[in-house]
Amino acid sequence: MIRIGILGGTFDPVHNGHIYLAEKVCKKLSLDKVIFIPAYLPPHKKGQKVTSARHRFNMLKLAIKGRKNFRLSDMEIKRKGRSYSVETLRRLRRKYGCKAELFFITGADSLKDLDKWKDLREILALCKFVVVKRPGFGASKVPEGFIFLDINAKDISATEIRGNINLNEPLGGLLPGPVKRYIQRYAVYAALSAVFFMVFLASQIAYSAQDDSAGAVMRSQEMLDNEKMLREKVDKNDKMLLRKAVIKGITLIDRRKTMEIFAPFKGHWISKDDIHLIIDSIFAAYKEKGYFEKIERIDYKISKNTLTIIVKEAGR
Repeated sequence: MIRIGILGGTFDPVHNGHIYLAEKVCKKLSLDKVIFIPAYLPPHKKGQKVTSARHRFNMLKLAIKGRKNFRLSDMEIKRKGRSYSVETLRRLRRKYGCKAELFFITGADSLKDLDKWKDLREILALCKFVVVKRPGFGASKVPEGFIFLDINAKDISATEIRGNINLNEPLGGLLPGPVKRYIQRYAVYAALSAVFFMVFLASQIAYSAQDDSAGAVMRSQEMLDNEKMLREKVDKNDKMLLRKAVIKGITLIDRRKTMEIFAPFKGHWISKDDIHLIIDSIFAAYKEKGYFEKIERIDYKISKNTLTIIVKEAGR
């Protein structure tokens, strides 16, 4: 009987904590393989900006290269829309059959939102739920019937890594080498860094106003020059700061759904990849409603930090 571990997540970016966790669980549970499954749009991160699925998938591919027990699946990316664990597990169960043992791996911190998971009872019927200890979340919080693993997990977070990139601080041993080089080569978080720098810059200038020394004035000017350089770099990379997003011509998906699609992007620097992700999400929403065949085409235009999506429905 094959034993398969399933490790899903946003992986924005994948880091050494993910790899260490997968290795330890694989060994402790004698798994034949662990499948990494990056989410297309994670349901628990509504209202948050997520890096394009293409970059996250590529970084994962580099991170697990050469590890014989690790696999990578793009099933949630190909499915598009919000990534729900129950849908992924159904597909894996169909693929591997009833004789395969599926072990769904998650951190103990996720238990606080377990009641919000879609079709939780079915999830528990499809797999064995594996909970790994994380700082601040102990075994007493694990529901009965779950597998609890007391692994000395590395206390690393993707938020911490993005913060270090924002501050231009060294990443140390937080990332696999190939992932670090990929981020640098493609400037994956460059737009995020620019936004963060502008906020940081404002606070530093306000502080330096209290210090009339020549050094403070020079530092402020240097920050202004750096901010200008970053802004120009963002513009050259064909990104824009999205202030407003609207859909024209749409009739078959409701306003709540369109707001949900746009929410992660408003107020952030976005690229053409992000715009295509938004369009893909609209296609997915139509498909979910059973109206996919009614779409003739979807176009977009950009003006004054406003993104307008134009949906052309057949016969309209």
